[in-house]
Amino acid sequence: MKTPTTYILYTRCSTEEQQKGFSHDYQTSGLQGHSKVKNWTCLGIYSDTISGRKFDREQLNNIYEIYSQARGVLKYMLVYRWDRLGRDVGEAFILIRRFSEIGVEINCPDNWVDHASTSWPIFLSIQFGLAQVESLKIGERTKDGTYAANSAGIFTGKCPPGYIREVSNRTRRNGKREKRLVPDENAPLVRKIFRQYADGHHTKQDLYNRHGETVGVKRTAFYNMFNNPIYAGYMILKAYKNNPARRVECLHEPLISEELYDRVQERSQSERKPSSIRNGQQSIASSFYFLKGVLHCHITGKKLTGYQVRKKNGKLFYYYERMQTNTSRINVLDAHRIVDQAIKEMVPEASFMEDLKDEIRAYLQEQTAADKKEAKRLSQEVARLEDRLKKIQEDYADGFLQAVDYNELSNRFRLDLAKANTRKEKLKYSAQSDLALRLQVAEVLGSISKIYRQATYEHKRRILRAIFPEGFSIKEKRVRTKRLNSLISSIAYLSDNCTYLEVTEPLILSENSVLGG
Repeated sequence: MKTPTTYILYTRCSTEEQQKGFSHDYQTSGLQGHSKVKNWTCLGIYSDTISGRKFDREQLNNIYEIYSQARGVLKYMLVYRWDRLGRDVGEAFILIRRFSEIGVEINCPDNWVDHASTSWPIFLSIQFGLAQVESLKIGERTKDGTYAANSAGIFTGKCPPGYIREVSNRTRRNGKREKRLVPDENAPLVRKIFRQYADGHHTKQDLYNRHGETVGVKRTAFYNMFNNPIYAGYMILKAYKNNPARRVECLHEPLISEELYDRVQERSQSERKPSSIRNGQQSIASSFYFLKGVLHCHITGKKLTGYQVRKKNGKLFYYYERMQTNTSRINVLDAHRIVDQAIKEMVPEASFMEDLKDEIRAYLQEQTAADKKEAKRLSQEVARLEDRLKKIQEDYADGFLQAVDYNELSNRFRLDLAKANTRKEKLKYSAQSDLALRLQVAEVLGSISKIYRQATYEHKRRILRAIFPEGFSIKEKRVRTKRLNSLISSIAYLSDNCTYLEVTEPLILSENSVLGG
């Protein structure tokens, strides 16, 4: 007798997604009704309500614990969409690898991936990459909204001591009520603390010992009160995108006058200890040492720092090295040149990138055909529902329907019509737009060397931290690292010209292996 194929369903949504209707029940019904699992045996349904950027999840950990002890029982863990598994490329591949090690394959019925194919890491890199890009866009929109609110004088941070946040009568453009800071029962005490400190009668430590417990904050938060302009009724916005740093007057009631706040700042500045100057060394722009924090000693594994030495002839030489030891020292310019060459080697031949793009096009053509079929069905359903609504209206006008029946039927069909139109609109974003976005991801992967060469020092530092999540060392003119970023690995592994790059835990692509994180 043939052994039945076993699977479990895993659903995930954030609180915000659940409020928008993308609930666990929605995902579960979509998975259970899929034709692929029709003759399979379901062993359970597990759900987590958590952000896609977080992978420490209660139910996900329970699944791993259960089936790591009962290996061979479970074949598949199914998700409704790949972004339901997570919105971080590296963490998602680590998760796939962990479950693969206990014999469980993670897959998605609507976007099934053949793990026996050598190209599956490329497709999953794109799937998770798109999900991560969407998450980053959400974060960007949140930042834009926060900046807009702050520009309007609304403080959006954590309530400082002496304030609470209350809902105002004003309504924002999204329909939600504005929340404003208002003084609470500790406001008079906060004013007293500022006056006593400005008058010079007490130190911050004295005031904390007297009032810290009453105010209800820790020492650091209490000290930060004295440098917070919110109490004086304004805030300083940092430069954001094309907007310069500036001062903004707040809408809430200030607890102290600006004159009192300035006096507090004068005393606070006078109590600060001067910065120490180490050995009288001259400094250069810290951005020049953009490998700091990423470059490690190949002997001890410790991070190297930027250092300069003046020779007897008066010339300055710049190095990366460990302070107070000469065990690992490398010239800054040599280190930069070696890293440049290593990044350049990560890109495979142009012919491979063209083959990859062809595979993406072929993959999307299959998906587009299914979308067209579904779009045709939805159009027919929309036309049918519109005809039904029209017929109901005619019957009501002719007196064949009572008002109660008319309202019930029309509301039901209008709801069905709205759902069908929504599904139809979603299908518009599939063929060309989806193809263009995926090809753009492939272009970025193939152009990482060019992007790195043209980047500023600060952007180079960010790119390197993304490529080498565990850092790297330089030994014998080669960049050595334990592993690369998963998204980069899927491309770099296929490059056959690695003179300057050495990965000690290389990517493994085989029928029974999972891409390393």
